[in-house]
Amino acid sequence: MPEKVEGVKGMSTFTRKTKETDITVQFDGTPGEVVISTGYPFLSHMLEAFCCHGNFSIQINADGDMEVDPHHLVEDCGYCLGMALATESAFSSVNRTGSFAFPMDDSLALVSVDLSGRPYSIWNVSPDEKTVNGISIGVFSEFFQGFSRGANAGVHVLLLYGENPHHAVEAVFKAFGRALNQALEKTCKPRTTKGVFDA
Repeated sequence: MPEKVEGVKGMSTFTRKTKETDITVQFDGTPGEVVISTGYPFLSHMLEAFCCHGNFSIQINADGDMEVDPHHLVEDCGYCLGMALATESAFSSVNRTGSFAFPMDDSLALVSVDLSGRPYSIWNVSPDEKTVNGISIGVFSEFFQGFSRGANAGVHVLLLYGENPHHAVEAVFKAFGRALNQALEKTCKPRTTKGVFDA
């Protein structure tokens, strides 16, 4: 699978092209332009919410086999975002962890992030069989698994409660943006007792 990583002046670019998806992500952990095109409007909306609350600059151009299933596109967007983040940030000089509980109307979501160098993903959203425009919200667990692998990060997603599936997922992505913003805050020393982060 062809992959390309570049880093220029704080903005990192990651490109991944397979038989299932073709995705380019540009990421900068500072405020700036947000341009997102995924071919899946609800995913684009969630990523815009993530950027707004994370205060990130991002450009995503993604295409995938949505006629088959949204799974590939959603997972690979998460993976490419994680790879771009890992390229852009020197994890040894950031706060490393962040956690935020975001309320949205009937929903309350908690997301915790650990830029530890060790991928692990927990999706505790129930019931994730609820749908938005006919697509189960459980598909977004694949986004966070992909991000975790790409960024070598621990990500825990917990929906404390929520009736409206749109609100539930949006609260998750907004909490994710806030938590990642905290994790990327600059520090003067590594946040690890080992002195180094795992590869």
